[in-house]
Amino acid sequence: GTTGVVCKKLGRKYVGFDIDPDCIKESKIRIRNIENVETVKKTKKKKPIKVNIKFFQGNCKKVIPKYNLLKKCDIAIFDPPYNQNFKYDKYKDNLSVKEYIKMLSMFKDFPCCIIHYPEQSMSMIYQAMQSEPMKVISWNYNSNLSRNYRLISCFNCDPDFTKLPQPYEATYDRRVQNSILDGRLKPLRDWWDDISPINNVSKERTEHPCQLPVSLCERLLDILTDEGM
Repeated sequence: GTTGVVCKKLGRKYVGFDIDPDCIKESKIRIRNIENVETVKKTKKKKPIKVNIKFFQGNCKKVIPKYNLLKKCDIAIFDPPYNQNFKYDKYKDNLSVKEYIKMLSMFKDFPCCIIHYPEQSMSMIYQAMQSEPMKVISWNYNSNLSRNYRLISCFNCDPDFTKLPQPYEATYDRRVQNSILDGRLKPLRDWWDDISPINNVSKERTEHPCQLPVSLCERLLDILTDEGM
């Protein structure tokens, strides 16, 4: 539901699905309480503009083809189960390699951004997509776990890092000074170390077992989508 929260905030259309009805219920409450701040700000209207938000409950293997969702969306952003026998309430995270690849292969010709741990799932994801990603982002963070980063692989879509210019470092460097004088902006890097994952003490934490931080989804939507999508 975090992507839906950000879609409402930025004025994007959103279609979400989850196998757990409780997660959908919680996501709807979160989205309902978010004001469409960007759209309100740009249009100078006091009331939020209605954003098209839809949810479907069920397994993605059945929901996506049943409702033809890939024909109705511009891009998919998801953090799939890693098939490592994680203890979900409503989903068994232990598909065979063949089944897991088949599940992800429905996205092989569709613009999508997949958040994943490299060691466990990289081989299966790349086999399912049958192509190399156009861009790979490294999301790095401090954690008590043994792994402190995840990859964000962008297939069939090319994120525009120039949409989020960053402040220059080493401003004493003549080349940097010339860039500033010429009005050239420094684009966002593909190494992100300023966004923390959701943990037990996070203020935005919900009951979702694998919740993504709002700031991560917001950054991805900023560089992957345009207003009105």
